[in-house]
Amino acid sequence: MTPAPAQPREPLTPESLRRVVTRLGDARISALHAPWRISNTSPAHTFVLIHGIGMAGVTLLGLARQLSAVGEVWAPDLPGFGHSPELGEPRDIAETADLIAEWMAAAGIAVPVTLIGHSMGTQVATELAVRHPALVERLVLMAPTVDRHARTVVQQVSHMTEDLRDDSQHVLRLGALSYLRVGPRWFVGKLRVMMRHHLEDVLPKVSQPTLVLRGADDLVCPEVWVRECADLVPQASFEQLPGLGHETMISNPRPAARVIIDFISR
Repeated sequence: MTPAPAQPREPLTPESLRRVVTRLGDARISALHAPWRISNTSPAHTFVLIHGIGMAGVTLLGLARQLSAVGEVWAPDLPGFGHSPELGEPRDIAETADLIAEWMAAAGIAVPVTLIGHSMGTQVATELAVRHPALVERLVLMAPTVDRHARTVVQQVSHMTEDLRDDSQHVLRLGALSYLRVGPRWFVGKLRVMMRHHLEDVLPKVSQPTLVLRGADDLVCPEVWVRECADLVPQASFEQLPGLGHETMISNPRPAARVIIDFISR
């Protein structure tokens, strides 16, 4: 049961962030962590943020800053991205979800959490919520991917490129650094993993209250598809954020944060 909401604190500052590396056998998960800073008080909420393909936990830093006003925040780098190396062949989405569940236990994260996924991160988050339901109290899916009506590599890359053209320098800079770290060969391997996963088959199995978010200008995730995702989840609500595209929920996280905080307060 979630404790009674605490009074909001000041959002995190760069000084309050720390990077935590957790070893899991031959795997290593690196994560940004904003600890709850009110002594002798447990956080009212714990958030785990799951980034999209080619990105890293740092790309969700703006959202983490906003959510840190009401809870503890973790933003891991998925295996193969950021500071979390991946050996051998890329894990599939379900295997990645299992690894993140293992990481949550090893890192001592207070559960159940509000689990938030963006883009490919929605696939990982949904699998985690279904495969490990005791770990997840609420689920937030921001720009769920992959649109089943456009399930080809050419269509997805074309849409992502088109969406980025209108995005901010902040997102382009963070994205470029993350993509350079991953490298084109590894990115293509992960893209194939992403394309093989059918989110629409997993969503009906979600048991947690779920919020599905879409930027009204998102060229990667059409409205008809995102509404379909919301309709597939037994306990889901749909919100559309005006003036935001696929990545602008990262560069301008305040509207999404407001909706998420309202969602967890219901």
